Amino acid sequence: MISTLSVATYVCCFLATLGFLQEQGWRGIVPLHSTREDVERLVGPPMSNGITYDLRNERVTIGYSEGNCEHGAEWNIPPGRVTNIRVYLQTKVKLSDLLLDLSAFEKFDNARNRGSISYVSKERGISVSTDSKDEVFLMEYFPKASETHLRCSTIPRSLNNEELQYYKFDEYSNLSLDDENARLDNFAIRLQREQKSMAYILGYGRQTEVSGRTRRAKNYLVKKWQIPRDRIEVRIGGNAKNVRFELYLVPRQK
Repeated sequence: MISTLSVATYVCCFLATLGFLQEQGWRGIVPLHSTREDVERLVGPPMSNGITYDLRNERVTIGYSEGNCEHGAEWNIPPGRVTNIRVYLQTKVKLSDLLLDLSAFEKFDNARNRGSISYVSKERGISVSTDSKDEVFLMEYFPKASETHLRCSTIPRSLNNEELQYYKFDEYSNLSLDDENARLDNFAIRLQREQKSMAYILGYGRQTEVSGRTRRAKNYLVKKWQIPRDRIEVRIGGNAKNVRFELYLVPRQK
């Protein structure tokens, strides 16, 4: 009985905290404003990859700025500032438990994962993803729409869930260099044919491992195929057990 009450009490507190975090980021950690020091003061040091924090009921991946616009970064903020937060819940929480006003969110069905739905509010800078049982498995925090003036003008916009669904060109895993270049050759041919499109290369895995691979892929497209650098954006899509890369062909923003 005591154990049951303890669990119930914890879940109630956990949900209350989530409700508060809609406007205050994750546990008060706010993209573009909080620093790595703020994060580690709150939850301690990260795992070995430097950006993932393994907590009792959550696993959290946090992106950090490497510099301002002069350093080719996405946001015009000092290095070490938080840019985005991905919270993978380890506790069962229903979407209804969050008491979200879903009228303020855009809804996206995930075509690659039947039953998975994402709810996104650009104004609040938050995204909630649910599985087929309507249980929340991921919460994401990103800069609010009101802060887009801090985005570097040379950096294309982030891909939203709808673009991720419809504009995916190819996906591959840990291929040999020759096989990877063959996939990039096909991508380059399409890029040359559709001159008004942007190329996105997303890498998933350990940041230290995939960041070099995504930059190498971009350099290959630039040097061999003469694709202008400002048409290609490389990003770390997040942590993954197995390394993989995704190629997107997205219309330029008007």
